[in-house]
Amino acid sequence: MWAAEEDSGAEEGDIVLLKRLEKRIHKDITFRVDRVLHKLGDITDPITGKEVYVERYREDMEREAQLYGRHGEANFDHSKARPRGWQRGKKDFGDCVTYNKWHVMRSKKALEEDKYSIS
Repeated sequence: MWAAEEDSGAEEGDIVLLKRLEKRIHKDITFRVDRVLHKLGDITDPITGKEVYVERYREDMEREAQLYGRHGEANFDHSKARPRGWQRGKKDFGDCVTYNKWHVMRSKKALEEDKYSIS
């Protein structure tokens, strides 16, 4: 689904609230992003208000790690995690337009210009 994103701060994968536009901006765009409900990976249980990781509460996972020691998925400390997109422009090119690469370019100059292809 296509929606107009007017400085909402939404990124791909976020859960957003959409509102229907009174007048279409484009033939494919009939909605706009009203607000971001949850950032990708930052899910909060709407009933309890607790942060969730997959099907478990983060505070329960942290309590178990304190009692029994860290192991497996509990090794990751969510409170120390850097914000999403902190490697943008370095190792994360998720905000760049990508395309499928159907050919092989031989020249070095062509390879340098071909940054965002998916091989």
